[in-house]
Amino acid sequence: MLKKALDVTLPDDFDPNIVPQNGEEYLQLVMYEAKQCKKWVAVDVDRSKLKEPTLKIDMIENCAKAPQDMLPSEQWQKEKLKDFSNLRQFLESKIEKNPNLETVQDSHWIDRIATEIPKFSTINNLSQGSKVRLLQIILEQLEAVRDGETIGYETGIWLYGILATLGVPLCPHACHCLRELARRCSKIRSCLPGDSTEEKDILILTLSSAGIGERIVLQKGKRDEDCPVLMSD
Repeated sequence: MLKKALDVTLPDDFDPNIVPQNGEEYLQLVMYEAKQCKKWVAVDVDRSKLKEPTLKIDMIENCAKAPQDMLPSEQWQKEKLKDFSNLRQFLESKIEKNPNLETVQDSHWIDRIATEIPKFSTINNLSQGSKVRLLQIILEQLEAVRDGETIGYETGIWLYGILATLGVPLCPHACHCLRELARRCSKIRSCLPGDSTEEKDILILTLSSAGIGERIVLQKGKRDEDCPVLMSD
């Protein structure tokens, strides 16, 4: 996180129309203009004017293949991707533009991710950088999952919720984190026993293994009229 270099504050009666007369007033003007800028800006592209294909997304390398019993059908993948895309679009207008929580204390969040079901208000109060840090924490937890075991239900909901609210554009570090999550989730899924065929056990692993986070945030679909819901199974 950036640290304050100079002790300059913005007065309550600051007038941005007055020309700065010294260095301190100039810095105050810079601070004022910075507060008017959005933290994240994305272009709303009219894709009807673009020729297809406009974007080529390569498969993420070094992902383990899914066991035959857990290999998702094309129809299943389309349905889950559509559900996830609809959820992102539904939440887009509800996501806090200026979240209050800017930093993440690892010791506080490690246990919460493993034991609590997240509320939307909690995730909504996280900055983009904090969400990426939580993805890193989840990745570190996934590294400790032994062969034949899977991620906890609570951890899966945190992962799904963060991916559903992750802002665009993504920084390179966030893209790298998503790729590593995909690789690790595919590894965990490949080591599950053959009787782990319940959808709740493999949904998050399959979606993450497919690089769903990176794929969804790189494209925008049409907004559905119906309100999508987060799957409970």
